[in-house]
Amino acid sequence: MMRNVHTVTCRLCLICMIVADLFLPPAKAETQDSFDIAGLLLLAAKAGTQDSFDMTAGGGVLYGPVDGVLQTPNGGRETTTSHRRPTLDELGIDQTSSVDFWMDAHWRRHGLYGGGRLIRFSGEDTLEVPLLSQSKTFAAGALVEADVKFDWYRLGYRYRIPCEWDDRTVEFYPSVGFAIMDFHYQLSSSGLDDVDRSYSKGGVQVGLGVDFPVTNKLGLSARVLWPVALSNCPEIYSAQLAVKYLFLERKDLAVSGLLGIAYDEICYEDNQDEPNHVELEMGPMLLASVLVNF
Repeated sequence: MMRNVHTVTCRLCLICMIVADLFLPPAKAETQDSFDIAGLLLLAAKAGTQDSFDMTAGGGVLYGPVDGVLQTPNGGRETTTSHRRPTLDELGIDQTSSVDFWMDAHWRRHGLYGGGRLIRFSGEDTLEVPLLSQSKTFAAGALVEADVKFDWYRLGYRYRIPCEWDDRTVEFYPSVGFAIMDFHYQLSSSGLDDVDRSYSKGGVQVGLGVDFPVTNKLGLSARVLWPVALSNCPEIYSAQLAVKYLFLERKDLAVSGLLGIAYDEICYEDNQDEPNHVELEMGPMLLASVLVNF
């Protein structure tokens, strides 16, 4: 931790020295000693940045097919919801786009990761058969409108394992962490009270990431997260495989792009007599994102 603080301090010092060198007038003879000291500080700052602490931040979009169910009772009482309904398909929802964002920090081989996936969609359709949801009955032929949110967030620890293979360094990232599902479902139809249900639930995930360099600029990146089965916790699966291309590289900055495919699956069922039971399946989705390493 002290070394990380030192690194940040050194980098700030380096920035200050550069600004001073660009904008301050040349030193007079009587102040030359002071600027000699500043030069020594500049060299020390440069040396202080040569360690193994790095951070990566990124964001992207995903687009693809979606399917799921939104079984929602009223207070867990039986006969207050249709079984495994409504489905997203009968609400007019079969395609969706979502936003992904993340930030990772590594010191030597140890790292922390965090991020989220914003999954929100709306739809409307005419019901072919009657629907019961949260004790509210929607007749066949009724036009219904739905807004659904399946946001989920992740935070955890991962360990970097570099492996030399055919003059290349392949990096593996086993991980363990927490995942939180933030769910909201609203269903409305003219002349009826709305169905409105929201809750947040957390669970545990383990995972594995792999970065495989093909050339100096081109590589493959894969990540899989899967849940630890726990009672009354959401099970969130996530997988992606992408081609990674390095667009820009400087001493303390690198900008890359990812293009690939992704798949998400979320399942949650609580312990009530008539449970809240929601499922979401997304994929295969097109994934496009940008990441910055500094």
